[in-house]
Amino acid sequence: MKTMFVILAIGLTGMVNAQTEKSDKLTTEQKADKLTERMKKSLNLTDAQIPKVKEANLKMIQQKDQLKAEVNQRKQSIQENHKSELTTVLTPEQMKKATRMIAKKEKRMRKRQK
Repeated sequence: MKTMFVILAIGLTGMVNAQTEKSDKLTTEQKADKLTERMKKSLNLTDAQIPKVKEANLKMIQQKDQLKAEVNQRKQSIQENHKSELTTVLTPEQMKKATRMIAKKEKRMRKRQK
């Protein structure tokens, strides 16, 4: 029973890591630079505006990244609580089947993310 729970937790961790890998290719600073450059071109920013806009962009991206991390942690916590509740309700056979169903779902989600 404990082994199944550990396997489920490892699977969830892998799923969370897979979600964050795509956006982690660029650093926060690089994301802010890229956004600032697009805004510079499309909004015809002055030289005086560029550093202020970049600072605002950097702050916004940092806040969004922090929020994403918090949401991912919260999701993982909810999923772990759900699975521990299921282990108290389901028989060992049902839990094995549920674990396989969850693994299949995670596999499909990983395929869609690629």
